[in-house]
Amino acid sequence: VDFGVRNVGVVHELQTSLTNTSGRSIQVQAVRFEPATDAFLPRRADDRTLRGTTLAPGDRVALVIRYRPEVDGDDDVVMTVVFADFEIDVEIFAVARSLEPSMPVVTPARLEFLDVPLSSEVSEVVQLTNVGEADAALVAVRASPPFSVPSISGMAPSLPVALPPEASVPIEIAYAPNRLGRADASVVFVFDNEREARLLVSGEAAVAGSLSCAPSALDFGDVPRGSERALTVQCEAAGGLYRLAEVRWAPGASPSFRLDDVPADVDPSGRFAFDIRFVSDSLPRQHRGTLNLVASHGAVTSVLAAARTVAPDRSSTIVAIELAWNTRTDFDLHLVRAEGNLFDLDDDCHWRSKNPAWGAPNDGLDDPFLDRDDTDGFGPETINLARPAEVSYDVFVQYFDHELPAPTSTGVFVDVGLNGELPVRYERIMGDCGVVWHVGEILVAGDVATFEPRDVLIDDYRHVARCP
Repeated sequence: VDFGVRNVGVVHELQTSLTNTSGRSIQVQAVRFEPATDAFLPRRADDRTLRGTTLAPGDRVALVIRYRPEVDGDDDVVMTVVFADFEIDVEIFAVARSLEPSMPVVTPARLEFLDVPLSSEVSEVVQLTNVGEADAALVAVRASPPFSVPSISGMAPSLPVALPPEASVPIEIAYAPNRLGRADASVVFVFDNEREARLLVSGEAAVAGSLSCAPSALDFGDVPRGSERALTVQCEAAGGLYRLAEVRWAPGASPSFRLDDVPADVDPSGRFAFDIRFVSDSLPRQHRGTLNLVASHGAVTSVLAAARTVAPDRSSTIVAIELAWNTRTDFDLHLVRAEGNLFDLDDDCHWRSKNPAWGAPNDGLDDPFLDRDDTDGFGPETINLARPAEVSYDVFVQYFDHELPAPTSTGVFVDVGLNGELPVRYERIMGDCGVVWHVGEILVAGDVATFEPRDVLIDDYRHVARCP
């Protein structure tokens, strides 16, 4: 049992145990120390004396050895537990030393919170250190409004906090003024030996200002996919002291709105500006978001943002396919990647999978987009692919649905535009619901795409269609 270096005049405890590994009952007759000493006291864990303890075969008893040194020096001893016909020796090692008592020291010793808007809260972190040689525990923290201790070691305060010699703990000190003027106080930290450290704190409150931003509502308009647009917001604080605590998007804001340079604070003039960007990277749809600028005193100034993603211009798209027809029926356009399967959600860009991820992660320009889906006749349906990542793609059209009475025949027109050039039209008369027309194959070499017509009807997918 090794106590290491322990403080003079203090009781220290370590545990060990006795186990009867024999096949008969045994009883402790006596306990002696060599050399003889009063510094150690063995007791059972239930605080009964060890002498007279009887252990049946297999029994175990927990022991507590107490060590209370009175003078400096080495206190190595052998504790002998005596039974009727045998003895057990337990070596005990201990060094007694008059250690410097635990002492709390707080750094810095003073905090000043100046020009803090009313109803706001600011905070600073101090370090509390045990500069003594003995173990300590922080058992109490005393603070009174408008000052408080929100956290110790980054968490809600939970006492006691153990502090070995030279150990430190970060403590957050907050100032939340609720009236104008100056406040002076002390925050007191108390160790388990009743020694204290005092942190002098002072704060001065000011009238809180307000913030206005213009424009308060941004309209980015139609932004073609693959491009972005930025608009500037000008803000000004007035009427008192204003501190910007946080800038955040409200829940539900479209992730396509970006704020790269978050304002850090308001300069002495009370003015600042920042840009909101809209990155158009989705299927055509409306995007909305609310940006909240939160003051340290809790006031919120909001800026609304709205934008709409639209399909890119053909000139900026390598593959642009458009489907149209001349009856009030439902035809579907499909673009299937190389070695992919028709109607597979991962391989086929169509009405059930309008934007499959085919290229590099986080790069939407190499993925196809079904930008328009028509279900009530005539079309158009459009698929765009700005930057192909596959070596080939197949173009299909399915006669998916019709109302009764069914039309006898429908003229179907597919315009294939490649490399930003004018499209080439491919036509077919289709009158059999459920049939798939394999229009052709797009071949990609580098950044150049070419089209090879196939003009084949496939009768294997009628079960997918909704034909009355």
